[in-house]
Amino acid sequence: MKIKNILISTIIILSIGSFFIGEKAWAYGECDQYGMAIYESYSNSCKCMTGFVFGKDILGKTSCVDENSVCHKKYGYSSRYDSLRNSCKCSYGYIFGEDYSGRTQCISKDQACQNQYGFNSKTNLFGSKCECRSGYEFTRSSFRNLFLINGSGMECKSCFRKYGSNSSYSYSDKKCECNDGYTLDDSNQCVEKQNNAYFTLKELDTDTKRAIIKSDYNYRYYLISYGLGCYSFSFRRYLNQQIVVNLGTDFDLDAWDKIVLQDDNEVCYIRSVSRADYSTILNEEEDEPSYAFIDYSTTADYKKSATPVSKIIKKFEFDESKKKTLKSELLGETNTSGALRQCPSITECNVLQYLEPKTKLFITGNYNINEWYAVNISESNPIISGWMHHSVINIILPKKVTPQANKVDNNKIETSTINSEKIDKPPWYKRVYIYFVNLFSN
Repeated sequence: MKIKNILISTIIILSIGSFFIGEKAWAYGECDQYGMAIYESYSNSCKCMTGFVFGKDILGKTSCVDENSVCHKKYGYSSRYDSLRNSCKCSYGYIFGEDYSGRTQCISKDQACQNQYGFNSKTNLFGSKCECRSGYEFTRSSFRNLFLINGSGMECKSCFRKYGSNSSYSYSDKKCECNDGYTLDDSNQCVEKQNNAYFTLKELDTDTKRAIIKSDYNYRYYLISYGLGCYSFSFRRYLNQQIVVNLGTDFDLDAWDKIVLQDDNEVCYIRSVSRADYSTILNEEEDEPSYAFIDYSTTADYKKSATPVSKIIKKFEFDESKKKTLKSELLGETNTSGALRQCPSITECNVLQYLEPKTKLFITGNYNINEWYAVNISESNPIISGWMHHSVINIILPKKVTPQANKVDNNKIETSTINSEKIDKPPWYKRVYIYFVNLFSN
């Protein structure tokens, strides 16, 4: 009986064991359709083995495939599977972004910068932000490139493209800069520096387009010829006045520097330059020039000076009816730098010397109804006399002294007065006529 019970128990245990073994085999057989899969009893489902995930095989059927191959297929070969998060991620040095075809892929950080700022951008040494390659600098994109460079509005441009051909890249400062002698203009382009200086126009010959100018910077005299752009009637208004000369990249007066008539918005180029002095005058006779003329536009020896030759072409003859001597001297002073001449004419009279502004003068006479004044320089010894144009002189009339009684020993009374000479003023129609005669004769 005891043996019988043992046999029955053994049969029951074997039967139960065969049941479980048969169930596990049955379950594995059901998951076999997925390839590298096993049955998971607690979830009652199939599970891919370690290193595999559900995906599509080459026939398009659901199967357990290599986990990295799924990421490669979706995000490229720079991706890999993260088993802790059960998702794909990019390999070290790569980030999610758009490739050249616009698909989301694992791309390099350099590629991500290029997508944003153009081909000449890259990541910095630590890979934390984008920067431009050497020789390039961030600048605002053109309207056309806004759609090509991810709409960032910025791109890496070469110095030439950003600031023009007169710029270069400074590797020490790591930025684009203008070359020496150039500066940025309002359009953000490197242009030649505009070193402007004031010059006083001393003499002018609009027929031959020549002039004598004096620098307000170093007080030197220069004889120049100029080209088109400055009209004669405009230029004449600047006689004994300041003009602006653009000296370019230096502070030397050279050929191709620009004369700027600042009140008339007119510009003309200097064609030639030679040194002069206070005694140099313009000679209107082309056959017999008044000085040895050096054309600095065709010679390298621009430091040579011209030798002035004071030769009068025409002899000035006084019209005694226009000449008047004052009974008493008047006090005057120059309102700008002006020429003291031998006689009352610009074209026929030599310059004795140039006077600085505020020079005190004694006026002893006039010519052609106060167009010219005969003057003595009050502070010179010996006294220097000459003629000056009325436009450069301010007349200071002496005050009248009120008669007063002066007691003397013999009880006589004397009165003393200082009378000022009254300056004849022509009628208005004569002044208009004289103005136009002088305008067109000069």
